[in-house]
Amino acid sequence: MVFRASEWLLGPVVSGGSARGKRPIHTGQGTRNVRVAFLRNYLEVVWVEVAAEVIARGLDFVARCARPARACPFGCVLRGTIAEAARARFAAYPLPDAPGVVLQLLANQPPEAPFVAVFEAVDLEAMWPQRRMPSARIAHPNGATRIVRATITAAARPALDDLADVRFAVGAPELALELDAGSWAHPPEQRGPRD
Repeated sequence: MVFRASEWLLGPVVSGGSARGKRPIHTGQGTRNVRVAFLRNYLEVVWVEVAAEVIARGLDFVARCARPARACPFGCVLRGTIAEAARARFAAYPLPDAPGVVLQLLANQPPEAPFVAVFEAVDLEAMWPQRRMPSARIAHPNGATRIVRATITAAARPALDDLADVRFAVGAPELALELDAGSWAHPPEQRGPRD
């Protein structure tokens, strides 16, 4: 299935209550979001709410959202533990609205490559949406229960190898999600409002 940007919150993947309700603001970060939850992972659409806060925190979201030529609007936050040998490739980003929680950003990310970060967690199962959200937020009309694979295409690859469920490709910016009950994609030629 292919969805335009306006369908992200209106299409069959997110209908049925999955994306309803408040649009949380990331206090002190200048961003707001909406999540489409699955059992073990979720799609999070993030946008800039207060540009000065985003810039002050050192994130490059303002540049990405301004969409200069070749900038990639997509990215991923992985969950797990960074090996000590790879730790120097990441920079700590303490979350201002969650004291003690630190997101590890892949260092030196050009806007042409997908945004990549790691949410370090020892107990990954505790972070699964099925453990933290009401089941009504995880139910989807198309029957999907998980994102099997995400493929992020951008003008440049991040300095990171492909993973089992996240792949990177070079080309026009695109996010494709393979769900366990079909596929969802957001190709660049179909951005914008419906005709």
